[in-house]
Amino acid sequence: MPTFYGQRKTNRGAWTQENLDKALKDLQKGNVSIREVALNNNIPEKTLRTRLKQNNFIKGRLGKKCYLGEEVEKQLVEHIKKLQSVGFAPSKKEIRKIAFNLSEKMELKQVFNTEKKIAGSDWYKSFMRRNPTLIIRKPRKTSNESANAMNKQDIDNYFHLLKQCLNNNNLTNKPSRIYNMDETSLQLNNEPDFIVAAEDSKNVQARQCTERGETITVVACCNAEGSFLPPYCIFKGVRKQKIWEENMPPGSVIQIRKESAYINEQLFMDWLKNHFIPRKSREQCLLILDGHRSYINSPDILQMATDNNIHILCLPSHTTDYFQPLDRAFFEPLKTYFRDACCEWGNANPNKKIGRNHFGLLLTKAWLRAATVQTGISGFRETGIHPFCPSVIPEYAYLENAIQHEVSSSSESDKEILTSTPVTNLLSTQMCIMIDESMAQPGPSNLCQQRVFLDTSQKNECENECENECVECYESYDNTLPKVNWIQCIKCNKWLHETCTLYYNICNLCKRMELKRAKEDKDKKKFKEAKLL
Repeated sequence: MPTFYGQRKTNRGAWTQENLDKALKDLQKGNVSIREVALNNNIPEKTLRTRLKQNNFIKGRLGKKCYLGEEVEKQLVEHIKKLQSVGFAPSKKEIRKIAFNLSEKMELKQVFNTEKKIAGSDWYKSFMRRNPTLIIRKPRKTSNESANAMNKQDIDNYFHLLKQCLNNNNLTNKPSRIYNMDETSLQLNNEPDFIVAAEDSKNVQARQCTERGETITVVACCNAEGSFLPPYCIFKGVRKQKIWEENMPPGSVIQIRKESAYINEQLFMDWLKNHFIPRKSREQCLLILDGHRSYINSPDILQMATDNNIHILCLPSHTTDYFQPLDRAFFEPLKTYFRDACCEWGNANPNKKIGRNHFGLLLTKAWLRAATVQTGISGFRETGIHPFCPSVIPEYAYLENAIQHEVSSSSESDKEILTSTPVTNLLSTQMCIMIDESMAQPGPSNLCQQRVFLDTSQKNECENECENECVECYESYDNTLPKVNWIQCIKCNKWLHETCTLYYNICNLCKRMELKRAKEDKDKKKFKEAKLL
């Protein structure tokens, strides 16, 4: 049964709330019959008489009412927004679980799945359609270090120092002399994008030049006017070849480092002396850098900056997601455009590998699209640097302090939240449960860390453990005898022993589901044929 009928097949209820309000005003004026008012406002006469008799002047919705009720859904929407404001925005599955708990609390006739204790996906789709103020967003990963660094007091100190530096050097209204420098890495590889294939396609493949391409560091610098310096690229190697510099953006520089392709003190000194200083004005300027770079404290670098009227301001460590202009506005589109350029090159040269000789051409295509004036200006604006505006950083960025304040303000004995209605009470209790479940175990200092953020290493370990188990017998790959081969299911992409399945390249569960769907389609076809006869 569809959850949404796109084509309206009746004119019932075609009038609007505005028509009803206007009809009431016309009747209050007097000297007009109900029939005439109904005709003038496109409302059926019988409907208008019924509304007047029942004293009901709110149109409402046609058809069956929503399962939880409009008032409860409004409270649920506010509850979801409150969870997001403190950093615990619920997922689709969590919202469905909350809806099931609400139905149990309200003692409604149960229509949800009582075994899994979760609402259906059809209800979720209808709920999102009825509440357009909610929207699905993919969250950005936040490490523990970045979360702990977003301390309200430290950030206030940073903005105070920034304001003092701008005022003392007369840079408040000089965006051309406020710079930000940072580096990112690009891979010489074409990552396949989504492709269009036939409906019954089982295994769709796309050609990739290599499994893992070479990583190249690109140092970027931009001022608050949106002007970008040419890229400063770092390759891993010993000797530099002139062919690598062909088709690079004008003014670009390529440097070689034997150990790795990452920037160090010597390369930063070279960038500052030969790349940045010749392009800046002789007047005072501000250079904003990432605070966790150890080479910035080098006496030679600080002396060179002082001699050339450069004031270096370091961002608080692990806060670049919110305070680094290049991170906020530039690096993500640059990587996207670079991947697009690599994909285009890979499609045009299917039997070749992307090498250093092609890097200049690919970077130029991506750089010209990403390094725009609007991108540079928006990066400084979104970080509150220029125009100077500390309030541009959203309050939910300081989740640690906000949640700690909320938890510490309530005692252990006062965990039950009393509200005006049982439904609101349930929602508030649900929020407390979600926060409590997300709390980490207390450390040696008896202080409870209030948030648990995504640890990519733990996530990867869990994923590897799941991939190393047979989906049928749950035996680990390490314990499997050498003579037994492993295969990957073409449906669910899970691994299993070749001897654990009765079918070819597919697990038993996926095959049974496929046969079940085929049988249902066959029965529907027979039913339609019998109906036609």
